[in-house]
Amino acid sequence: MIRRPPRSTLFPYTTLFRSRQSSSSSDGREDVVPVLRPLKSNLGYPPDLIQGSDWDNLSIQIWSKFMSCKQTDEMFNKKMRLHGVLIQIMQKHYPMCGLYVVGSSMTMFGTNSSDMDMCLMLMANDIDQRVHAINILRDILRIIKSYDYFVKAELIRAKVPILEFRDSVSGVDIDLNVNNSVGIRNTHLLRAYSNLDWRVSPLVLIVKLWARIHDINDAKNMTISSYSLALMVIHYLQYGVTPPVLPSLQKLFPHKFLPGQDVRELSLYEKFQVPPSKNTYPLGHLLWGFFHYYANIFNFEEEAISVRRGSKVPKHYVKFNSSSKNIPGMWKCLCIEEPFDWTNTARAVYDEDVFARIKNVFLTSFTKLNKTTSLSSIMYS
Repeated sequence: MIRRPPRSTLFPYTTLFRSRQSSSSSDGREDVVPVLRPLKSNLGYPPDLIQGSDWDNLSIQIWSKFMSCKQTDEMFNKKMRLHGVLIQIMQKHYPMCGLYVVGSSMTMFGTNSSDMDMCLMLMANDIDQRVHAINILRDILRIIKSYDYFVKAELIRAKVPILEFRDSVSGVDIDLNVNNSVGIRNTHLLRAYSNLDWRVSPLVLIVKLWARIHDINDAKNMTISSYSLALMVIHYLQYGVTPPVLPSLQKLFPHKFLPGQDVRELSLYEKFQVPPSKNTYPLGHLLWGFFHYYANIFNFEEEAISVRRGSKVPKHYVKFNSSSKNIPGMWKCLCIEEPFDWTNTARAVYDEDVFARIKNVFLTSFTKLNKTTSLSSIMYS
């Protein structure tokens, strides 16, 4: 029996996409494809990439690596077709549900091998992730297993439980959660930041690739999640460089980024009217500055990152954020405030020895990059 929440709390079907078109995928599955265009691939250079400075070679290396690794339009469209297939399946069992594609597939920070993270919204209010969400995901697991083209389905118990499975037609791996609406909100926020300045997406993607190479990009192993790495880059661009590359969007547009805002009101199309940054630093200089900031300037012992405020704050300040999900004990080694629920996104980094290794990777990479100004010097373990 499929468990459904009370009718009055069902979440009317919606996604982050405003308009839709029906189509039939090449494998014969009927789908509904969201009309959302990814940023067009550009084999040339951005106008400001080459500035006649000592940073030009590093900037070109970063851009070339970004273009060769970023999620392609073809992969994006595969994911959108798969989303259409899945929403039809989900609506057969949860007629009023909403299914959102979240994470790096939508923020422009993803690679071609990135999983597709999805959030199934069944009601507007939060649910108990340890009980209610688990029960719903068990039902969905049985549904998914009834389709031959979905394979390797497994329920993963965690603070936010997920259902992992693969679409054998597209080769896309899916991580599905239930009613974790903060993921929808932070996808909206990160996408907005990526749209403000062309340098944001390459920097985030390169930092993620670098962290993966050095084995410090896995929350399951007490290191830094991709989301936390993205927040670290955004914080640096807000506060660690002068003049700043990015403002705090939550300060400028508080009504657009409210923690309790109805996710049905969010749109990835939305453009925020922000004056262009006065910072004209080359891409290479900004990457160097990122490592310099976290290797030599940021005080991990006493400070926390707050993208919401656009600044760093004392650890003791965020420990006692007024949030129902915040627990003082989660603020230990690396402290990064979640912009919406005010918890620590880097709470997985709690082991002092592991954190010492992470800080050493930052310092070693800065030393190498400072000496060589070559991307290859830091992209091997």
